[in-house]
Amino acid sequence: MTQRKVIESYFQDLNNLVDILTKLVGSYRSLIGGADEISRITFADKGNVKDALKRAEELGAIIDEIIKTLDKVCYTYINYTKIKSEAVRAKIDAQNIMIEINEELKFRN
Repeated sequence: MTQRKVIESYFQDLNNLVDILTKLVGSYRSLIGGADEISRITFADKGNVKDALKRAEELGAIIDEIIKTLDKVCYTYINYTKIKSEAVRAKIDAQNIMIEINEELKFRN
C-alpha cells in the first residue's frame, strides 16, 4: 500500500470515529432526556430512573474513550499535514509562482 493510500485510510478511520461519536452523543442526549422524563412521572419507580441514568453513564464512558482516541488520531493526522505542507513549501519556487501570477494578470488586462 502506498503512503498516500495509508493516510487516506487513516483519514477515513478518523471520519468514521467522528461519525460514531456524533451518533453516540445523540443517543446519550436521548437517554438523558428519557431519564428526565421518567423522573418527572410522579408514580415512576425510582429504580427505572436509576437504570436509565446508568445506561447514560455507560454510554458516556464509551463516548469518553472515543474522544481520547480522536485526540490521538487527530494529533497524528495534523502532524502528517504539517510535514506534507513543509515538503510542498520546500518544492515550490516562489519566484515561479510570482511570474505565473503576473502573466495571468497581464493576460486578463
